[in-house]
Amino acid sequence: MNIDYNQIIHKAWEGYDASRTIARIEDLSVYVSTNRVCKVIFTDGDFIIAKASSYGKYEFFKEDHRIIQTLSNNLLYPFENLLAKSLQKNNRVYIYRHKKAKHDVWVVFYNPTRVMERLPRRLDDAHIKSLARQMAKFHLACTRIKNVIPKSGKTLRTDINALLQTVEKIHAHLAAACMPI
Repeated sequence: MNIDYNQIIHKAWEGYDASRTIARIEDLSVYVSTNRVCKVIFTDGDFIIAKASSYGKYEFFKEDHRIIQTLSNNLLYPFENLLAKSLQKNNRVYIYRHKKAKHDVWVVFYNPTRVMERLPRRLDDAHIKSLARQMAKFHLACTRIKNVIPKSGKTLRTDINALLQTVEKIHAHLAAACMPI
C-alpha cells in the first residue's frame, strides 16, 4: 500500500488553516511504530509536528488523542510541558481523516515541545535509575488526574479481540492462497 503522506498532510493543513502555506515537510519517523511523524515547516520558518496513522480504528485514534490532550492540559509541574499540545479547532482536537479507496489515514497536528537536555544515546545505570524514578513520578501525576480523563472504549479485551480478528484474517488469506485449484 503506497500512501502519499505529504499530500495527505497538505490536505489536512488546508482543512485546519489554509491561510498559512507549507514550504516543506520533513519525515522525522523512527519507524518503530505504524505512525508517520513529520515536521511541517511553513514559508515564514515556523513549524509544527504532524502525526499520521492508518493502523487500527479511527474512533480509537480520535479517542486516544482526546485523552492525550486532556493529560497535556491537566498535568501539573514538573510534567505540565511533557506532552505536546494538539492543535485545536472549534475547541476540539483537530483530526483530519483521509478516506479514499483502500486508504484510511488520520492526521493530528502538535505544537513542538522544547527539550533542555537530550538523553545520551546509550544510558548508563545512573541514567536508567533516574529515568525510572521520573517515570514513576509521571505515573503518579497521571493517577492524580484520573478523574478528569475521558473514558476509553479500548480495554485489554478489545485489544485482544482486535488482534485475534487480524490473525484470523491473515490465516484465512494464507489458507486461501495455499489451496489447490
